[in-house]
Amino acid sequence: MDTITAHTNYIVLAPSQPTDPALVKKVSQAMADIDAIREAHLPDVIEFGLANTATLTLFAVIANDENADVVKEQLHTELNSVPFNKKAIDIKIIPMNFPLLQSIRDTDCLVGWRD
Repeated sequence: MDTITAHTNYIVLAPSQPTDPALVKKVSQAMADIDAIREAHLPDVIEFGLANTATLTLFAVIANDENADVVKEQLHTELNSVPFNKKAIDIKIIPMNFPLLQSIRDTDCLVGWRD
């Protein structure tokens, strides 16, 4: 799952198994030092038509004028500094005007926000 756009056929939902609280804490701490991230969510993403594709995905929401590539690099650096017990997560940097942001918020998988 390399890209997610408004035209991708996928479902965003809360994980079927509760996410490890230690993992949530580590992700929250990693994104806390990156001022460009306004909020972050950690739901599962499933692609239509593909069995067993549930992927825990970190959606880091940035202001529309922020550089997504710079933020992604910063986030990767922060996340690489903490162990994840081999639990892979996908990372997506999305702007505040992302058409499906409300669907992501509706999963109630918020891991951090900034006023």
